[in-house]
Amino acid sequence: MPTPSRPSPLFATTALLTGLAALVAAPATSQAGSASSGHLRPTAVRTDAVAQPGGALAVRVVLSATGEVGQRTGVVVYLSADAKRSANDTRLRSTVKTPRFAARSKATFTATVKLPTDLPLRTVRVIACVNESVKGPSKQPAKDCRTAKAPLQIVAAVGPSATPKALIAADLAAGRIKPDQALGYRALAVFGDQRLPAKYSGGAAAGGDDSVMRELASAWGTLSAPVKKQVGKYFLPTPLRDATPAELKAGGAKRRPTKGTPKDPKPAQRQQDGSGAGIDAEATPEVDPSVCDTEYFKSKSWQSRAAAGGKIRIHWRTDRPEDGKDAASIASDLTAAYAKYKTLLGREPLPDSEVDCYHGPDGALDVYVDRVIGKSAITVPSTQATGNQADCEGYPGFIVTNPTDATLSMRFVLAHELFHVFQMSYSYHSGCKDYAWFDEGSANWAAHTVFPTDDSEHLWDGQLIGVHNDVADEYYSWVFTLWIEQTLGADKIRKTFEQFEAQGNAVHAVDAAIGTWRKHFLDFAKHGWNQAPYASFASWDRLAAQPRPHYQDVTQANLFLAGQPTRTAYAEFAVDTRGRDYRRYPVTDDKIREIVFKNDLAGNPDARIGAILTLRGGQTRFEDWSGQESVKLCRDEAEDDVTEIVLVYANSKLDDKWATGGQITGRPELALRDTCDTLPWHYKILSASLKTHLDGQRAAGTGSSCLAKGYDTRDQVDFTAGAGPQPFDPEQNVVKQQRYGDALEARFQAKAPGAKWEHLLTGCERPYQPPTSFCQQRRTEQATGDWTLGFSLRASSRKAPSATLTWYVGSIIGGYFDADDSVCNVFTISNIIEDDAVIESQVALETLERTTPFTLTLNGDTSWDRDSSGKPVRLTYSWDYAITLQRVAPDGSPLTS
Repeated sequence: MPTPSRPSPLFATTALLTGLAALVAAPATSQAGSASSGHLRPTAVRTDAVAQPGGALAVRVVLSATGEVGQRTGVVVYLSADAKRSANDTRLRSTVKTPRFAARSKATFTATVKLPTDLPLRTVRVIACVNESVKGPSKQPAKDCRTAKAPLQIVAAVGPSATPKALIAADLAAGRIKPDQALGYRALAVFGDQRLPAKYSGGAAAGGDDSVMRELASAWGTLSAPVKKQVGKYFLPTPLRDATPAELKAGGAKRRPTKGTPKDPKPAQRQQDGSGAGIDAEATPEVDPSVCDTEYFKSKSWQSRAAAGGKIRIHWRTDRPEDGKDAASIASDLTAAYAKYKTLLGREPLPDSEVDCYHGPDGALDVYVDRVIGKSAITVPSTQATGNQADCEGYPGFIVTNPTDATLSMRFVLAHELFHVFQMSYSYHSGCKDYAWFDEGSANWAAHTVFPTDDSEHLWDGQLIGVHNDVADEYYSWVFTLWIEQTLGADKIRKTFEQFEAQGNAVHAVDAAIGTWRKHFLDFAKHGWNQAPYASFASWDRLAAQPRPHYQDVTQANLFLAGQPTRTAYAEFAVDTRGRDYRRYPVTDDKIREIVFKNDLAGNPDARIGAILTLRGGQTRFEDWSGQESVKLCRDEAEDDVTEIVLVYANSKLDDKWATGGQITGRPELALRDTCDTLPWHYKILSASLKTHLDGQRAAGTGSSCLAKGYDTRDQVDFTAGAGPQPFDPEQNVVKQQRYGDALEARFQAKAPGAKWEHLLTGCERPYQPPTSFCQQRRTEQATGDWTLGFSLRASSRKAPSATLTWYVGSIIGGYFDADDSVCNVFTISNIIEDDAVIESQVALETLERTTPFTLTLNGDTSWDRDSSGKPVRLTYSWDYAITLQRVAPDGSPLTS
């Protein structure tokens, strides 16, 4: 598990004290003739390439003992301008206390120390000294100090691009190293291995890369022999990792039968029989590969105890009795976590009883206490794939932990790592890398669920603070997982891992599991405000961190008119993929009576916008304004008398955050007025038109006259009516509130002169006496007086999103009542529209509020097989309506927006 880091200006991070560092160590000078007959010397020192004042610095020291060193000794770190130990060097407030050393042994120690906040920006050299009192500088023999070969650059800020992982990725993208080399280097960086090239040292505050071991396991069959040789030892059980062949032989090493190297089984098979391929013979240069399968750790050199009902076994060295003191608490903590995770995920870690590198016969999860690793803990797969498979196969695994790391509580660290082992029981669809962010964040969340009052997870509060960061941000994403649990339910977390098995993209898998980012991400942003009235994370987990966009206070702009009747405030929207933003607008001028939010991003479904409204009486509410072109607040109404607006922005895009167009930008506005645009609303009708077409037919034999003589009858009627600008009448075309209740109503009517019908009649002449003949005739009729065009309007309230319009579509009549030869004896064909829905439409209230002209339209058709009297017909009717309106002042004069 990595060192947590906190955000600081320019995306820098300030790490906390980690590793084997202790603030104070007792003097421990070796003396010949005492219990200690040997002497410690530093043989190599390696450090980060860059660091920042007040930040973290990882220092890795290789110590060698000339003889047995029975006393603990101190390792002190200095910053020097000239690579030589002198009195003017800067002594860092951290000292590593080593364990006792056997004769002619060596070990690597890592201390992550904190640098002074007033450190000058310059290039320095790092020196590590041993056998020194911590009370102050002393004269050190040159052999007791060692200077790191590479210089350290002190810079203003260490950003994400300076992490070892990022530096390695940059060289991979540039083609300077191959993919398997990049994986190998990432593993060396995680373990603080001296073989890591200095240019990849990066900054200690970079964050972890624990998922690399699972990525290596999945890619094992495709790795080159040099890379396998480089990292192979880290897949070995801890007792074998640094053991010599002589130690293995003394411990009773024995070779288990070799299974060869079959193709890697399917995950389901592995889960049933525990089979899996072994470590490549070239992977372990420090250990004879013929003794990889051994029972050495069951010898007197190691002890163990069970936890979780035998599902976990904890191991420690007998020559380090202090490690055994931690075993009881480790067992208790892991037992609690195991039961919690089994219930949550409905599954258990895969057994390791049949993997080639022996971890014991019982298949239990092994936890090794190892005080010399440079990390608090790490989870390692117990087996590797032999083929080139796309998925991140389900694996058994083991945990290595260093309980001397005081940065985080040990129970939190172990619970975090245990959740990784549970995650490894899933077989991800498309490799490990894409899913790592959720793996790490959910592991932090999982540890929190087991130990909710521990609060170690609070050290990763950067997602709440750095709101522009993608929420898919590894360890920091635990707050997103906590939000899922608290708002959508913990079952969605299990569903997420199930989706990882089905989908090749982690973000899309989360989208499917939670019910879409687009639907829910604004809610996460609302809770991410984390202060009144939505102090959600403070309530859920006592996490007090609040948004600081670009690591500055939330943008605040007071709303005031400055003596003007109208004024506009701009609320810029510039949010990266799966990021958030907040803008605060106190209303400081009581002359402001109306506030209209105008949203130029209404057409972008991923631009999620909400508002936290604080009213004059102190009440608060949240409104989702996503997709709305405008939202109006009239402060004359108590429910809209706002004293502060906090705009909440979120980008719910699923694209990769680096994809072109991933950022959403816009310029919403807050339009301010000294009066409310209140009801009633008056309108001028600028134009109106209606066209209808009727086609009515009766078949021969269905009636008298022509029909009885074997002739069909038909009338095709085209109706047209149009009107220009109508005289303004303050009593007409007005939207107003009903006298009782909140509903809105209106009638819009235009007078259209010259309306006409054009008939095409088909029938017969002289149907009552022979000879009867076919007849077709065109006939035009003019309406008497003006024809009325328009619609009625109704809405549930002023707050309703839309109103319903019911249009006047005209008469549905063809043929003639007094049919004779002059109209080809085509008798009346008529009906009525009984379904109001076909002549209704919806219009947004914000459209009706416009002060510029707008056009409302209705297009539709319907048909019948019986006329109004129930007789058989073939009757169709269609219409095409358009009315252009403009809202005006009560006296008919134009309104300004």
